[in-house]
Amino acid sequence: MLKSGVKKDSGQVLRKIGFSKDNKASNPQIMIGLLVNDLGFPISYRLFAGNKFEGHTLMPSILALKKKYKIKQMTVVADSAMISDKNGEAASEGRVYFKNFKQS
Repeated sequence: MLKSGVKKDSGQVLRKIGFSKDNKASNPQIMIGLLVNDLGFPISYRLFAGNKFEGHTLMPSILALKKKYKIKQMTVVADSAMISDKNGEAASEGRVYFKNFKQS
């Protein structure tokens, strides 16, 4: 799950103008990459600059989770927009398998 939001960032490192899903493109924002388990409970999150393309946030979040908890292999259910060729290549190197989530 990826969420954008407007937050105070004293260092202005993360707070950037970027693509806004809620039509607030002129406001600085941060990106929050939230990983949840199969029941929808949060298990990890990472913060990204507001101008970071959301497709480039998935693998850093997943690989950090794998490293932190010493996970050898995992399956990720994600929206097809997040499963790019580049993410697929990185996933196979990191023993991460994707399942495409189609919302009806």
